[in-house]
Order: sequence, then C-alpha cells, then structure tokens
Amino acid sequence: MTGYRKRALRRKLKIPVVVRQENGERIVSTHTLDFSTGGAKIKLDLSVDLPERFLIILSESGEVQRLCSLIWRSAGEVGVRFVQPETRTAPTAPGGS
Repeated sequence: MTGYRKRALRRKLKIPVVVRQENGERIVSTHTLDFSTGGAKIKLDLSVDLPERFLIILSESGEVQRLCSLIWRSAGEVGVRFVQPETRTAPTAPGGS
C-alpha cells in the first residue's frame, strides 16, 4: 500500500456506495468523501474488514461500479485506486460499425 501518489484532481463529493467483495458479497454501505478519475477516499470504520481488492457500487441498479485497490487506511477513512478505468461502450447496430 505504499508508493502511490495522487495524480488526478480530487473533488469533495459525497456519493453513497456499497462496498462488495469481488465475488459480489456485500461488505458495507457507506459514502465517498472525495472522488477523482483515478480513485476515491471512502468513509469506513476501522472495524470493517476490507480485502486488498474489492468493488464499490455507485448506483442503485449496480450498473456503475469500480474495481478498487486499497491504497491507505486511517481512522474512519480509506484511500482507493480504481484498478480498471471507467468503460462506456455505445451499443452498435447488428452488422454495422
């Protein structure tokens, strides 16, 4: 968890999130404290057992989620880096480009 430096501009942004293990098992509901294109700071009590990699769900439908890597942890907060960049693909017509 060392050697990571913030590269993207972070914005204070309180977004409700659900933290899940990679297999989908729910860990906890919480919220972000700040957010950037590369990662986030999440409010999280030290008593919550968090794996090195996990998902954060950013929408009620579960369609918006990020695979995260735990970077640092302190009392009440964790810093995460997004492992996979956000991907948005537009649907294509069959046989079209």
